[in-house]
Amino acid sequence: PPPRDLLPPRRAPARGCPGPHHPGPPPPPPRGGGAPTFVWEDNGAPLLAEVVTASGEVLVEQRMDGARIQVHRDGDDVRVWTRTLKEVTARVPELVAVVRAFPARQLVLDGETLALTDDGRPRPFQETAARCGADTHDLLLRPFFVDCLHVDGTDLVDEPLTVRQAALARVAPDHRLPGVARPSAEEAAAFLADALEAGHEGGAVLLRPELVVEIELDGGQRSTRYPGGVALRFARVLRYRPDKEPGDADTIDAVRALLPGRGRGRPVLGGG
Repeated sequence: PPPRDLLPPRRAPARGCPGPHHPGPPPPPPRGGGAPTFVWEDNGAPLLAEVVTASGEVLVEQRMDGARIQVHRDGDDVRVWTRTLKEVTARVPELVAVVRAFPARQLVLDGETLALTDDGRPRPFQETAARCGADTHDLLLRPFFVDCLHVDGTDLVDEPLTVRQAALARVAPDHRLPGVARPSAEEAAAFLADALEAGHEGGAVLLRPELVVEIELDGGQRSTRYPGGVALRFARVLRYRPDKEPGDADTIDAVRALLPGRGRGRPVLGGG
């Protein structure tokens, strides 16, 4: 069975969606929220410069076209799950070996894995996905971890991003997703360009959770995948609102009001 409280995909707007119950080891991962809001950088350098300028407390990471994984370690026992809560431990022995060598006895790590070419460029996602679902090991997978949620008996999910990143640097220094913290607009743009040149999808931005983001979307639909019971259709960032306080932002009730039959027109979420 999958672990307790397996957190939803990192690309989701919030963490803390409880998964099916798992009564035994590995140790349960951290509960609840506390992670910063995640925003895809879909519109290129102008939007990237805007968010870096609006909030200096950002982390720009590479956007890789890999397969999402969450890895749990308890002593020598290492288990690997996908974003759909499917356990693939037996199919990814190279990932198990990497995590087993980390300098910690208990870990919950969030990340991605992908197959690389001999020169280090990413292979097509279809090859990575096929490798994760196959019992043959013709291609080797490499993990790129983005978050450390638990280490040696201590839950970190409620800790600041800087604390979790420091823990990740201690336990997996050679297997972290490349990123740059608190960059200038020029540094962020250069990082994005380098990621594209390396064959990756671009960059993504982690920002401080109190920054209000104005979102335009084409509507909402009911979804059992997310804790709030709704999903946004074609959501995109309009702008960042440093002039707004967190209390000014729309709530889940405003999102639910967008469900079919409860409103018309093109909605905008963000506060005020």
